[in-house]
Amino acid sequence: MRAAIPLVLAVLIANPASAAPQDAFGVWLTANREAAIEVQPCGAKACGRLVWYLEKRSGPDAGLDSKNPSPEQRSRRLCGITMLGGFAPTATGWEGGWVYDPESGNTYSGAMEPDSPEQLRLRGYVGIPLFGRTEVWTRAPASQQRCK
Repeated sequence: MRAAIPLVLAVLIANPASAAPQDAFGVWLTANREAAIEVQPCGAKACGRLVWYLEKRSGPDAGLDSKNPSPEQRSRRLCGITMLGGFAPTATGWEGGWVYDPESGNTYSGAMEPDSPEQLRLRGYVGIPLFGRTEVWTRAPASQQRCK
């Protein structure tokens, strides 16, 4: 019995508890640092909206959700659109949500988990999490520029 106590302590030290789910709230820079998403509570779930992005397009589609599969949404401004939604809390993160990619117009299933107070791991996938992609976002500075 005495040998089990050091083993338990060793496991706890080697695998510290991950960040709390609420650590996902705040403004995050995407992995490529070309957009900032503000994650916040939406009732009992979490959602996120685009609060800044690097505009790479010019012409009539600049600043618009022109790739949206819904024709009536293609003329809406990108700034402020909800890009994450429906994320339900778990013991370590958020699951069962969706992620909208305005560059492709596709919506994916999603899960997110804070790695630390400064990093958020977001996984977008089709069907099951195995078929997806993970990005690590970093917390934006308080001085983060915002679109209007």
